Amino acid sequence: MKKIYLLIILFFQLSFAQNDALFTHYFFMPQAFNPASCATNHLEAKGVVRMQWLGMNQGPRTQAFTINSSVDALKGGLGLYIINDKLGYENIVQARLNYAYKHKLGYGKYISIGAGIGVFNKNLNISELVFYDQTEPFAVNYPNKVTTYSLSAGIQAELDELTIGLAGSYIDKNVAQSTFYKIPRHLYGYAKYNLYVSPDITIEPNIGVRTTLFSFQPEVNINAYFKDKFWIGAAFRNQDAISGLIGLIIKNKYKIGYSYDYNYSNVNMVSNGSHEFYLMGDLGDINPVKKAYKSPRFLQ
Repeated sequence: MKKIYLLIILFFQLSFAQNDALFTHYFFMPQAFNPASCATNHLEAKGVVRMQWLGMNQGPRTQAFTINSSVDALKGGLGLYIINDKLGYENIVQARLNYAYKHKLGYGKYISIGAGIGVFNKNLNISELVFYDQTEPFAVNYPNKVTTYSLSAGIQAELDELTIGLAGSYIDKNVAQSTFYKIPRHLYGYAKYNLYVSPDITIEPNIGVRTTLFSFQPEVNINAYFKDKFWIGAAFRNQDAISGLIGLIIKNKYKIGYSYDYNYSNVNMVSNGSHEFYLMGDLGDINPVKKAYKSPRFLQ
């Protein structure tokens, strides 16, 4: 079973190159892959817990957390991204600090440029793996743990109701330099639009793509928000899964979301789908309030 499981995992890693964690709430948490999105208006904390491919022994398990805010003194925003990603006998822990410079183009229009630097630890429990040839280099020479750095960069434009972005993670490592412990460069592109159907209903379509230049995975998502109280949605991830989403909005400050992925690829032979939970909290504005100059003339 260990050999079969390892082959399945390696197949999906090579096919989709998803060394970066995979989220169905991808569009709710752009700070996980684009540092340019960290200049949020308020202090926001977000978290995702994902249980992927249930029914598969040692299936992927992911927990991720971000906290972000605009910082007027820095003319942009700061963010922290932390993730624990377990894939079979492989475990990745990463912490990344993000900064974004945000420039106003006009009313309701902004452009942000961001960069991130992080610490990346990858651990492989080689003792659990079975090798046909015990002398092969992977079995003999590879360390079971590596700690290194990660670099990311991105750009995001907010144009009234349209948001578009481009980003890259592990930007200093190309495919030719990649190994099991050196993740290749990942590139992301995305766009979303808020369509106000009525005072009570907003439709938000999203489209995104992930690539390492030798693999390509598009994804589409659409969510409908009702009275700013709850949302329902659906998503399609190419060659992987169809998803349903649902969520609650509490006092316009907190969000609780859930999604279920049905895998239509070959992995469904050993998987009962994937569950994901999303939490978001708006913790308020941390920037000092600008006091207006008071004068009797203003009363005239």
